[in-house]
Amino acid sequence: MKIAKSQAKILFSALDEWNNTGLLDDNTTILLKNDIEILNFDWKKLARYSFWISLICIVIAINAILSDRYLRELLEYIFNAPYLLKFITLSTLSGIIYFVGFKRQQQKPEKIFSNGAILFLGVLTTACAI
Repeated sequence: MKIAKSQAKILFSALDEWNNTGLLDDNTTILLKNDIEILNFDWKKLARYSFWISLICIVIAINAILSDRYLRELLEYIFNAPYLLKFITLSTLSGIIYFVGFKRQQQKPEKIFSNGAILFLGVLTTACAI
């Protein structure tokens, strides 16, 4: 029988309890326990689905930005801004993001993924500034 780990714990404890109370003999308990197979979580499938969902989110976000007139005008203004203004703005923004990321890393070191995501956002803004 292939079941999840949490369900296997319940079954093992039930089999042990039935064995202790005499409802099952030792041989039957061992046979039943040997028949239980714990399924591992499929991380590859989760990664694949997460990738597809992120692509869909990117398409929806780009569609939302391009369908709003104010956001289109804002994007045109940003892309037509002088290079020095873009550099100073993005460099300042990346400095703030790095500061927040490193400060948060010191305060909450157990939050590995969110701290990494904040620092990666800093890397992206640094790349955009260059």
